[in-house]
Amino acid sequence: MPKSLSRQLTFLPPPKIWESRFGPTLFRRIPTQPGVYLLGDGQGHVLYVGKAINLRRRLLSYKNLPLDRCSRKTARLIRQTKAISWEILPTPEAALLRENELLRLLKPKFNQLNTRPEHYGRIMLTISPTGALTLTWGRGHPPSQITAHWYGAFKGLRRLQVALQALLRLCIIITARPDSPHQLPHPAYAEKIPPTLPLPAPLPPPLNSPQVWHDFFAGHNDLLLLQLESLLPPNLPLSLRRMAELDLKRLRTFYTAGPLRNQSLCQLAGLPGPWLAPEELDDLLALEQAAR
Repeated sequence: MPKSLSRQLTFLPPPKIWESRFGPTLFRRIPTQPGVYLLGDGQGHVLYVGKAINLRRRLLSYKNLPLDRCSRKTARLIRQTKAISWEILPTPEAALLRENELLRLLKPKFNQLNTRPEHYGRIMLTISPTGALTLTWGRGHPPSQITAHWYGAFKGLRRLQVALQALLRLCIIITARPDSPHQLPHPAYAEKIPPTLPLPAPLPPPLNSPQVWHDFFAGHNDLLLLQLESLLPPNLPLSLRRMAELDLKRLRTFYTAGPLRNQSLCQLAGLPGPWLAPEELDDLLALEQAAR
């Protein structure tokens, strides 16, 4: 091929794949109402689920999108899409909820958010006859749908696990007063956290009050963090002091993104809490963001 022709081809605009693949007739049939759209591979598999206030406008934006001006992921989606379908919904809010429902059901490979709520975290606080406290964590719905003693669901399972280890470390520092981080027991720093974490006993007041822990995990207040901070030994070695400060910061992050947010969502939706099912959490978060 002559170099001059090669240079000319380089400057040709990239083809709009959907325009040649689906033609103009399909896009004229797409309604302008709110709804959800499904992009498939033509073999019965859904690649992507999205929502739109105006379905035609949204799908035309894909059709007219130059492949050299979009992300690689979007370009792959456009290339792999061989089928387009849609559902009309009465309102944008209904479209949003239907989108979440389809994401949970279909788990399309080009979607990431809200596809696996079964992996969200939950916490249970139990009290022994002697008053010892134990934290138990798990994923998804509680066994047998027993929700009375569970807190959650919490998005970000790793953040939940980090928070539980931070609580355990702080309680050990307060009760056992180790001289170095190396004296902490294995569950306090293990990469894989056991599902049950007994807290050291006896805890000093007011940490030994179950109400303090309930208020924290239910999102009522973060007095637990103030009490943990106030009970830290004043003469802690520098390494333990820095660890404790970092753990308190981790717990504040968890409280804001987990219990406090869940409590706010429950209040807005008129739900009793503190348990909020993973699917409800995704739907309420989506509605809250749409209302902003």
